Amino acid sequence: MASAPAANAATSSAHTMALTVVVAIPADKSTSDNTWTTARMRSLLASADSYWTAETQGSVVIPVPSAITVVRTAARSTDSAKSVLATVASEIGFTQGAYKTLVVFTPATSVISASGASVAAATYGNSTENGGQIIVSAKPKTDTVLANIVTHEFGHLFSIGHANRLGCGDGHVDSLPAANGKGWQNTTCATVEYDDNNDVMSNGYARGALNSVLASEAGFTKATDVLTVTPTATATSYTLLPWADDTITTAKAIRITDSSTGIPFYVELRTAVGLDSADAVGVRAGVKILKANSAGGGSVTLDPTPTLKKLNTDGKQTWDAGSTFVNASQTLGVTITNVSATRATVSVVRLTPQTAAAYQAKADAATPQVTATASTTASYYGTAGTLTIVSRDAKGAAITGTVAVSEGSTAIATATITSTGTATVTIPKTATAGVHHYTLVHSVPGVRSGSVALTVAKATPTLAATASATTVTAGTAGATTAITLTIPTNIPLSGTVTVTKDGAAAGSLSLTSASKGSASYAVGALTAGKHTLTFSYAGAGNTLPAKSSVVITAVDAANAASVTATSAGASTYYANQGTLAITAKNGKGVGVAGTVTVYEGSTKVGAVAVPATGTASFALPKTVSAGTHTYRLVHSTTAVQSGSVSHTVAKAKSTTVARATATVIAAGDTTAAVKVSATIPGVGLVGTVTVADNGAAGKPIALNAANKGTGTFALGSLTAGKHTLVFSYTGGANTTPSSATVVVTVK
Repeated sequence: MASAPAANAATSSAHTMALTVVVAIPADKSTSDNTWTTARMRSLLASADSYWTAETQGSVVIPVPSAITVVRTAARSTDSAKSVLATVASEIGFTQGAYKTLVVFTPATSVISASGASVAAATYGNSTENGGQIIVSAKPKTDTVLANIVTHEFGHLFSIGHANRLGCGDGHVDSLPAANGKGWQNTTCATVEYDDNNDVMSNGYARGALNSVLASEAGFTKATDVLTVTPTATATSYTLLPWADDTITTAKAIRITDSSTGIPFYVELRTAVGLDSADAVGVRAGVKILKANSAGGGSVTLDPTPTLKKLNTDGKQTWDAGSTFVNASQTLGVTITNVSATRATVSVVRLTPQTAAAYQAKADAATPQVTATASTTASYYGTAGTLTIVSRDAKGAAITGTVAVSEGSTAIATATITSTGTATVTIPKTATAGVHHYTLVHSVPGVRSGSVALTVAKATPTLAATASATTVTAGTAGATTAITLTIPTNIPLSGTVTVTKDGAAAGSLSLTSASKGSASYAVGALTAGKHTLTFSYAGAGNTLPAKSSVVITAVDAANAASVTATSAGASTYYANQGTLAITAKNGKGVGVAGTVTVYEGSTKVGAVAVPATGTASFALPKTVSAGTHTYRLVHSTTAVQSGSVSHTVAKAKSTTVARATATVIAAGDTTAAVKVSATIPGVGLVGTVTVADNGAAGKPIALNAANKGTGTFALGSLTAGKHTLVFSYTGGANTTPSSATVVVTVK
């Protein structure tokens, strides 16, 4: 076991620490790995002594040893800081006691990293008399920062926790503690550790005085430093003096206890005096409002521009003159009246439900913030609506940038604020029915976040039922009913549709995402008479109920009438589409006069009058495209069963004609040309005629409605010699291709 270096004896104070200081070389490291020098270690300890002597007005002294021993330890660089400290203490015979502290410097940076810290770590004491253990790694840092960190670790020996900041994603500046003591009731809030950027117990970049919360808890304040006040319904003014000025013998800060919750708030003035003058990141002069961190120890400063961002150095942890703080329970209001380098005045009032709203509005008005309103129309499932976002400062000027919109931890959209300070966000149509709470976070630091609630109503679906035939022969199966279930944005729904026939249950249909909200119901054989089929959708979490009915008439076979048709297929091509021979007769062959309407799908093609003979001819429009078409025939007499017919229209045969003004021309003759036309019987075509000159592609000719299917090919640019010109019409969806050839000789 290595021998213990002699501890530094107490000199002149009962509160002088007894330090045992060593450099411990881990078993897996060599002596050459040690970069610590005695001078550097003594400088770090001297810095800690200077700070704590000043902070405690001389009640705590940290003596600096003249020599520091280097020891080998069985601990390894991969061990945790706690394990290394325990091993070294055992090896050198160190026993912790009143004011007795072991400080271990190690060249192994991994020791600290394994403990979750970055540079140094310490045991947590119960008081200044407890003593303890500190380990410091050789992780590269400037000596200024490292001195702050070593000073910070001594604070833990004195039972002092971290100086933190409360950050809230929704822009609130305060929150009540969670019921279980772990976290905050406002779930968007979190303790941002080390982030009170004035305090030595924050990050290594700060060396300012202990804040009034930590100093009071540690017993390092004079009796007059902090004035305890009880707020009343009448606002009372108090004067704050620079917190770090230890020459002041009157009250410098105030402690306000909220009678409704028992939570004390501290209000202090930080200026560049005393220990605050050495703050490495620059003192943010102004008023700070703090409280004990009931969600994890130490303190939290309440940031007027809250953010969850780590190491918040936006310069706004202090409260400016004219700003107002309202606590989370809305029972306490603090208004900063004025601030100077030597003093500040604050007004404290106990709030009631009747006065809290006005104070909160006052607090909000002084803070740049982002707000939003939700649309009150067209906010239903499938068309969820919009948010109108406004981003302006206290004077109404636009704050440009972007605003991130989220619901809980789910990102919804990012809006770009225009020069008018506004933006619009469309909420996804998949937003479910119910109330949605959205958080709005601005990209500009210091802009208070906002929130808005959007109520999404259930969608009113459309259930459409269409029978393949509304008149059928009694006792004969065959009719079907097609149904589709959608909501106004045509989002198909899934679920169950129940069917009743004349009021009695007649089965159900299952709609799935695969079926895209559609299904077909087989009606089956019906007795003679009218029958009502009703299709009902009960609704779901995002949709209201829907219903649709069809009426089908079944007639006896002897009296059943139907309409049929045959296709007149001869000479049926585009622009000469042919006719349908329609027959409307009953089962006894007697014609049924009336009107037969012809449909293709849901599109009406035309209608024809049917005389008493029951026969008629329907001429199809010339615009019917080439291909196979299925037509539905509906008689004006509802008792006549509808029919259908398939009709095929062929492509029309095109003809291309090319005529030259002359077949022998002089070179450069600008009047010479070939007139080209492409037609089908009686109709000039549109499209393109390609040109091949002795097999080489020439400039194509465009045919359109304006030139009625004709075009001109100029011959003046042809070279001397014989030219075989082939003009080819490419054809189209309704026409066949064709070509024509002209031979021209150029001399």
